[in-house]
Amino acid sequence: MKVSVQVGSRSSRRFLPDAFIGIAVLASLISGAAPVHGAQVHAAQNIGDELGLNPRWNWKRIETENFRIDFPEELTDVAQKSANYFEQAHAVLTPILQWEPRARAQVILVDNADAANGMATPVLRFGIVLMTTPPDPFFTTNDYDDWLKLVILHEYTHFLNMDATRGIWSPLREVFGDVLLPNAIWPSWMLEGLAVYMETRFTDAGRGRSAYYDMVLRAAADAGVLGKPEFVSLDRVNGTNPYFPGGETAYLFGYQLMNRVAAGAPERLSEGRILGTLSAQSSQRVPFFVNMNIEDVSGQNWYQYWDEWVEDSRLRMAHQLARIRMQGETRPEILTEDGYQVLGPVVSKDGRFVAYTMETLTKRMGLYLRDTQTGETTRLSDKRLGSQLAFSPASRFIFFSSLETQSVYSQFSDLFYYDLEKKKGVRLTDGLRARDPDASPDGKSLVFTLTKKAVTGLAIADLEEIDGELVLGEPRLLFMPAQYDRVANPRFSSDGHNIYFSLHRSGKAGSTLEELELGKDTPRTLVSDGHVNRFPAVGPNGDVYYVSDATGVDNVYRLKRDTSGTVPADLVTNMATGIHFPALSSTEPDLLYASVFTHTGSKLARVPLASKPVERSAVTLLPPPAPMTVAVPAAEEEKIYPIGDYSVFPSIWPRQWFPVLYLEPREVYVGAQLLGFDAVDRHRYVLGVAYDSQIKKMDYFALYTNRSLGPSITVAAENNTRAIYLRQPVLDFVRRTRISGMVSYPFRRTYSVLVPALAMELDRSHEYQRAEGSSFDQRVFSFPYVPHFDLRLAYSNSESSRLAVETEGGRQAFGGTRVYLDSGGPTWKGLLTDSEYVRLWDHVVWNPSVKLTWTSRTSGFVDANAVVQGRSMRVVDPFPSDDFDQLALRGYPRQAYFSRMAGVIAQDLVFPVSQIFRGWGTNPVFLEQLSGFVFTEAAYFPGSEFGVTTLPSAGTGLRLSSEVLLRVPLNVSLEYHRGFRKEFGGKSEVLVTLGLGALPF
Repeated sequence: MKVSVQVGSRSSRRFLPDAFIGIAVLASLISGAAPVHGAQVHAAQNIGDELGLNPRWNWKRIETENFRIDFPEELTDVAQKSANYFEQAHAVLTPILQWEPRARAQVILVDNADAANGMATPVLRFGIVLMTTPPDPFFTTNDYDDWLKLVILHEYTHFLNMDATRGIWSPLREVFGDVLLPNAIWPSWMLEGLAVYMETRFTDAGRGRSAYYDMVLRAAADAGVLGKPEFVSLDRVNGTNPYFPGGETAYLFGYQLMNRVAAGAPERLSEGRILGTLSAQSSQRVPFFVNMNIEDVSGQNWYQYWDEWVEDSRLRMAHQLARIRMQGETRPEILTEDGYQVLGPVVSKDGRFVAYTMETLTKRMGLYLRDTQTGETTRLSDKRLGSQLAFSPASRFIFFSSLETQSVYSQFSDLFYYDLEKKKGVRLTDGLRARDPDASPDGKSLVFTLTKKAVTGLAIADLEEIDGELVLGEPRLLFMPAQYDRVANPRFSSDGHNIYFSLHRSGKAGSTLEELELGKDTPRTLVSDGHVNRFPAVGPNGDVYYVSDATGVDNVYRLKRDTSGTVPADLVTNMATGIHFPALSSTEPDLLYASVFTHTGSKLARVPLASKPVERSAVTLLPPPAPMTVAVPAAEEEKIYPIGDYSVFPSIWPRQWFPVLYLEPREVYVGAQLLGFDAVDRHRYVLGVAYDSQIKKMDYFALYTNRSLGPSITVAAENNTRAIYLRQPVLDFVRRTRISGMVSYPFRRTYSVLVPALAMELDRSHEYQRAEGSSFDQRVFSFPYVPHFDLRLAYSNSESSRLAVETEGGRQAFGGTRVYLDSGGPTWKGLLTDSEYVRLWDHVVWNPSVKLTWTSRTSGFVDANAVVQGRSMRVVDPFPSDDFDQLALRGYPRQAYFSRMAGVIAQDLVFPVSQIFRGWGTNPVFLEQLSGFVFTEAAYFPGSEFGVTTLPSAGTGLRLSSEVLLRVPLNVSLEYHRGFRKEFGGKSEVLVTLGLGALPF
């Protein structure tokens, strides 16, 4: 077997798709087209799959004066109500934000995930996507009166604010399409702060009025860290925050600043209008200079607003804490210092164990078990969301729900149990959309919530044991409230005859505590006071405990039961911060277990109960600073809009266009490109054309993807100039024609994805010469015509955590075969790669990897050989990808090795050096983590007659991860590599590299 060494990179000069790289990447980020180098087609995620937009749904459409709403047919009622709410939002928000969109805004409605959410951007006319299921009671978005109205107000605020373009940006928008939108690159805390302000101003609820926001501030003030870098300072608001309050940071602190600007508006501007003026002024300015803009509008910059808000908030929190402590503060015993978030603790019937859900800074969310006597804690299994747990009567089984990925198009909650004897988890349902189970006292049934079409009701099912396994019977609906209402956290009474649960009725702020007697259809309201009453729990003596924010603090209340019925509830905790999910113990009657909030997150805690009820009025706090509610005018009767079938028009028309201009002393390269995709991402395309003045030829490029049948079917074609060489008096150039295609489909599960793909490529290049002054092109050489066909299979079950510097568990694997049909007969080429991630301790990861490639025979067609290649001379992403074309090797720069078989084995050790997560004021730079690494690597060529059996290398380095501009991930590394076989190009080198990650949208 021969091994040949090539010094230098393979011949390539810029060609048309490289000129279009910006649009290809943008297509990848927004519409899902793969980044394209030439017309090669690669498997890639796309926006349709990411959002679960099933192309086979029966999509329908409603068009209003200002909106185009597309939705699956089963959401027709939701779409009608949404259409009315969107027009109402348009009527109140456009005058305040001082902007009218140029065309109808695109809206997509889906109900394919049991996790409330929404998103909006006018970039590329993407529009608004709403997940219609209301949020869980423990979500920060739980403070709503009408979920659909609130989320529409929030997302349409985003859309209007980001869509605004004035001044120089207006003609630029005409030239480049809906891409250069200055307000779209506001810092996230400004975007989210404005939207939270509007959701609060135009509803009777909203996060700005929530007890949760004050709880977070009070916890920080109590720890002496409010406004400090140890918690959240202004520079830390400006980037990703893995620490508590995590993803809510931009919303919470952005709202506080926006509300302060509005409340302190100068006389010439009203409370609401000043934020609209801020948006309007910004839409004609250079982005990123956010302090100059706010100073022009209000006379103060963001640093001044922050300092004033911190000072006032510390004082306000100090008053709150003093008022609480005057009545005797409840002091919990914190049991989980490492927890970022703890949900739904429950105590076993014998009081021996506490089970709970926890996410930490070092581990993704899972099910945990704690021995109440020894304190020993065990992580039992992975678990996503689902706030409520239940033990079986004999304490052998733990019942829970978890958000599971059913397919690429849906994420639904299902019921599970964990068998403590067999030490395994078992799934009870599949795609049922069931949540928060509780077991009956006799263990013969489960009660749980059930979601259907944007409403969550109450259901029950029989439970029996067959051959040592539990089996759940057919669910029976006990109570289904009106549409958009939500039942949550059902609990059996101690005798099993009644079920307690919380109920949020759409259109009303707060939630009620309800009791349903089995056998009856209608529940009885136990607590209805306009506050948020939730998380019921039942004590050993039948008393009902629940959490309410009636005093402005989430505290535990007790409802005693007697023969005369319900009596007023007693306040039995007086928390300085807040408490969720109370759980009673049969062996410890004077306390409960619960999730208690601190400035580092919610923790599992033992909480003593007050020996006598706390006087509510004595601990009731003033409401948080919030705008006065402005009612959104509604028509006397909702309008019923005509419903039509979905059409790709007009959304399929080009969404972005961009001129291409490349100048050299002897050459002008000019052209244009564009991209488009339809609203539900059935079709995507990228097109480009350019003219090269030096060779007087046109270059063409086209890529098209279709998802109509489910799998992504992508075809691409190009005809362009690959390389130009000027050898006076002869011009030498290479023209390439290439056609490629791929069919792929991701099989997603909750923690893994498997992507099979079939691909093909037809490629032909010709070299031409042209004498100076001549227009005749003489073909001097034709490269071999070698079509190839691929079968690929990629798999990943990688695991990460909030503070991970590298993937911390699982593996990423790829296997495939390619056949080249060259003139000498077919050449088969194989590729296997496997990279495993082993966490040695917190965030220190050992990453062994192996890469193998082989070919059935050596070939004059270079690409058909097994190729190992060193880094190129680029600074940005200098290392080649591991694919059929080549395997990457460190320590041997600008080298390429060809053989019949090759392998690369590597071991990397990655470790954290510093968890920075700090910015530079309000400037668009945010440093995240500094990590180090060491590696050993070796390429292996078996059977080499030249004696090149191994090419070993080793190295070390530092990597700094950061975010710049619009949260663009930028990784900078300083690395030392040493290739030990100098006779084959090994070198010692120090290099600096830049790596750009995928944008977070």
